[in-house]
Amino acid sequence: MLIFPDISTETAFKLIDGAQRHLKPFFVEAGLMLGEFHKQNNSPGLRNPNFRPLRSPIPMLGIRFMVESDLSFLNDLNSEPSLRTKYFEAYLSCLHNVLKDEKKFSWLRKHWL
Repeated sequence: MLIFPDISTETAFKLIDGAQRHLKPFFVEAGLMLGEFHKQNNSPGLRNPNFRPLRSPIPMLGIRFMVESDLSFLNDLNSEPSLRTKYFEAYLSCLHNVLKDEKKFSWLRKHWL
């Protein structure tokens, strides 16, 4: 965790989200995920759209190893197709030996872009 306790709430949104957006491709390529946490984060939970798992009273960036369920975070339809392709390639490179859901994997290969 990279914690930024002295950043104001107003600044946190721009700084934390901007840093995450800029750095995410580099982290994904390395098999890592980078999450943005702050008071104004409105990203919904994967299974509950009313849950805001990335809200935090202290602005921070969280870094962790990529896991199979991260595909939902990498398939952002607002991202450029070339970036989504790079994410998918990094995902496969990192997790090809541990993917458990063959049906999901087959569907992804056909429908990613």
